[in-house]
Amino acid sequence: MSDNKPRYLESFGPKLYVETGSTVVGFAGKTAYQLVSVNADGLRYNQSFHEGSGLARFNTDSKFQFECGDKIKSTDVACLFTAHKGGIEFTAEDGIITFKATQIVIEGEEEVVIQGRNIRLGYQEGCYKKYKNASR
Repeated sequence: MSDNKPRYLESFGPKLYVETGSTVVGFAGKTAYQLVSVNADGLRYNQSFHEGSGLARFNTDSKFQFECGDKIKSTDVACLFTAHKGGIEFTAEDGIITFKATQIVIEGEEEVVIQGRNIRLGYQEGCYKKYKNASR
């Protein structure tokens, strides 16, 4: 998109609009487009794509649920995240990250690193191994 095109805003009622060509510059750069919705409780959802940084962003004031795989076999891969260059990071600023499955496989081509002040393998009661104050 050329920078000299005017801002365009299309409203689809009181709870949804699409905007492109904004001149506002945020932490991710100028917004190439954004889809914004606000529900009756005042909670916002925003999907946007940014100039300069190339960041594609999904943001919500409340919970976000991602679902897939209802119509495939249990042996198929239903959800695949791929970073062709660079890494993938999950951050819970004030909470925990939980992975649940019948089997969880952690595989590192060169190394697997588990870091933390305390590392516990197994359940809290009668755990298999516990490492206190694990050093770096």
